Amino acid sequence: MQRLRLMHKNQWANLFMALVGAILIVSIFGHMQFQVEALQFNLSMQIFDHGVTEIIIPPVGTISAKTHATPLRFTIRLVNIDMGLLRQLLDKSPGQEKLIAKLETELLRTLRIFILRILLLAALGGMFGVFLLRRKRAATYIRGAITGVILMGLLLFGSYNTYNTDSFLTPKYEGILSAAPWMVGLAEKALGKIDKLGEQMQVMASNLYDLFEKVDTLQPVGSQTDTLRLLHISDMHNNPAGYDFVQQIVRDFKIDAILDTGDLSDFGSPLEAKLVSRLEDLDVPYMFVSGNHDSPAIVEAMKNLKNVVVLEGTTYQLKGLKIFGFGDPAAVSTSITPPNPKLVDEYVDSIQTKFEKNIPVDLIMIHNPGIAREFAGTVPVILHGHDHKLKLRDIDGTHIIDAGTSGAAGIRGLQTNKEVPYSVVLLHFKKTKDGYRLIAADSIKVFNLRSGFQLERTLFSDVNVIVK
Repeated sequence: MQRLRLMHKNQWANLFMALVGAILIVSIFGHMQFQVEALQFNLSMQIFDHGVTEIIIPPVGTISAKTHATPLRFTIRLVNIDMGLLRQLLDKSPGQEKLIAKLETELLRTLRIFILRILLLAALGGMFGVFLLRRKRAATYIRGAITGVILMGLLLFGSYNTYNTDSFLTPKYEGILSAAPWMVGLAEKALGKIDKLGEQMQVMASNLYDLFEKVDTLQPVGSQTDTLRLLHISDMHNNPAGYDFVQQIVRDFKIDAILDTGDLSDFGSPLEAKLVSRLEDLDVPYMFVSGNHDSPAIVEAMKNLKNVVVLEGTTYQLKGLKIFGFGDPAAVSTSITPPNPKLVDEYVDSIQTKFEKNIPVDLIMIHNPGIAREFAGTVPVILHGHDHKLKLRDIDGTHIIDAGTSGAAGIRGLQTNKEVPYSVVLLHFKKTKDGYRLIAADSIKVFNLRSGFQLERTLFSDVNVIVK
């Protein structure tokens, strides 16, 4: 009788340790990575949670919902974006239905592999739990493995049987998404227009070809030997087509340097910082000031590029043209909201002090138009961005130039019903005995959905020549 009790006690101990081992091993190793086109994800499962599924997209935040009845948490985290594959995807321009079908196929395949992995881990965990008791019989280890598989099998089956995808109609938001749940709708609309994003790459090439042909009809502004051609760009917002647009203009217009007034990214994340590596392909000097959508990660990535000069309250001499630039006060963090007016005033005061130490200056670069106006009347030319509207103004004797958005406003440009064009401004500086003087500005816009373009040359002698 005593031996029988001991045997029952050992069996209960085996069962308990098999369950503990299965839970422990699955909790530690219950994750795997998978890739859908250019996006790499990590899928993981945690036990003893609250029936939640969460999707984590750094740095945007987390979307989660109570989706099932079992005590499991399923997490899908975006871990990497392959920029090369992303560009190939955009070039191929897959249809929305094809993209969704491929996504569903890949997710189902990944889910099957994940379930098999969890069951295998549960079996190993059950055996590991028995091993901790130093059992010797092989049958005991087999029963431990079966115990682990049954436990995880029941939990996974319960999750599948009670899973409700409609729970994501009323999800919980964390991070940036908690303040902007409209981004879910934005992403849906952007997906619906992904066909157009691919078309932009192709239509742009023909638009630019015609554009470059017609530029010769404009009144010449001087020879290449005494004229400095600078390309003002702004607000790229991660748009790969925008990079191609700028690269084409640099190549065909024989640009001397690029002046970028910020907002290369949308959220300033390290993932977005990988996009800027393409700028090294531009074989010209590149001056940069940060915008409110940029961050320390973006600024640091720019500093690591060999052809880029980041201006942070500093000056740069470009073939005798003295350029002063400073970043946006919001770029010191990943917050994309402008700082409060008091901080802006303090920031302007500190920049004014640095500026006065560098007088005389030929040109100022700044992202924010409000701050730009503070310096009107102090320099011949000010460049800024931010509001996505190309325009040229004269205030207190200063030419204030806004390049608009060289990336067509990025994903927001896909969402809006009114087309946002790719835009840049080509500045012509003529060398004189007193230094350089701005003599002309070519405002260039490319419209993809209308397959058209606009080029307007402003001569700073009150003469405009327009080609459309």
